[in-house]
Amino acid sequence: MIPKLNTFWYSEKQNSVIYISEYYYQGTGDKAHVSHIKVADFATLKTLYFSVKDIQAAIDSGKLIQVG
Repeated sequence: MIPKLNTFWYSEKQNSVIYISEYYYQGTGDKAHVSHIKVADFATLKTLYFSVKDIQAAIDSGKLIQVG
């Protein structure tokens, strides 16, 4: 599952709320897919980039929980 844009998630690893702000695509045309996700970390006020694979693993393991 790829989190929807403009949603808030609690990150156990960061111990903070992150905001899903942008998708980065790889490929073109029919082969284009989301490869990375840009997030804003409110605890550190930094922009972070995660692969979709890492985000999906965190959601599946319960370490990333949607809060808004």
